[in-house]
Amino acid sequence: MDPGLLEQIVKKISQEYNASQIHLYSWGEPFLHPQLAKMVAIAQSSGAQCFLSSNLNITHNIKEVLNSNPYCLRVSVSGFTQPVYSRNHIGGDIEMVKDNLTQLSAVIRTKRLQTQIHIYYLRFKYNLHEEKAMHAFARKLGIGFHPVWALFIPIEKVLSFADPNSGETDLSESDRQVIKNLALPLDKALEVCRNYPLTCPMRDGLITLDILGNVLLCCSVYDNSRFTIAPFLSSRPEDLRMLKVKHPFCSQCMKHGIHTYETRGAWECDEIAAQNIDPEFAKSLSFRWERVKKTIYYKIIPNELRQQAYDLYARLVKF
Repeated sequence: MDPGLLEQIVKKISQEYNASQIHLYSWGEPFLHPQLAKMVAIAQSSGAQCFLSSNLNITHNIKEVLNSNPYCLRVSVSGFTQPVYSRNHIGGDIEMVKDNLTQLSAVIRTKRLQTQIHIYYLRFKYNLHEEKAMHAFARKLGIGFHPVWALFIPIEKVLSFADPNSGETDLSESDRQVIKNLALPLDKALEVCRNYPLTCPMRDGLITLDILGNVLLCCSVYDNSRFTIAPFLSSRPEDLRMLKVKHPFCSQCMKHGIHTYETRGAWECDEIAAQNIDPEFAKSLSFRWERVKKTIYYKIIPNELRQQAYDLYARLVKF
């Protein structure tokens, strides 16, 4: 995206939306952008918090980006050693990622920057034995650690799995292998997610844009040719809302509970995953305490205070 276009988008957001966050990523690597530092500065100028998500195999202009003071940098990993990591992050180098994380944490400490960094550990069946090592690495660097059950994406493929007669493209053999490796079984997860309300935070609470400033149906669909809704700059908020609500794909997705699955909105999924893996891993990784923390965060803390609570917890505990 051109920085000039982002400036126009941010100006419209400031005038017409009550946005608290701007995420400069969607199905891509933000550090590939040669002017990412400028993009972060533009996003921050709106008063919203700027979030980045990276696999950290590429770190073009990383110091300049940090000096622009993004609020949060998430680093996605799926293992601690190369043989395990490369099963999901194909072509990536985990040693390079760890080296980059070490350098980043040193820069943040030395310059006393405010950017929060956390490792986003994607849990598969085959990498649970390396989670503790990555958590210990994060603690050593003084950065956050956030393990989550890996999900199957995009929605088009999940719908193909949930309803083979949906008209979506058939799953490939590699797709089926990914599903087989999920610690959270896709079929059982969708079974419980179908029981949740037909409300979707991806549709109702987020606006996803492509590099040209066009609005997409949501952040979890992939095919822009099918799911481009309207140009953001020339559209009113209420019109975008109605275009998304009336889109036929939404009803298909929500019918099968995919919206709840993709937003990790079903409490039962933690228990399903814990029962699906080796009991020793469930015990050693303290899943019971993890569920207690999630209960406090989602069921006790009011929605309007969750970001402040998350910030405080992340700084004090480095989870």
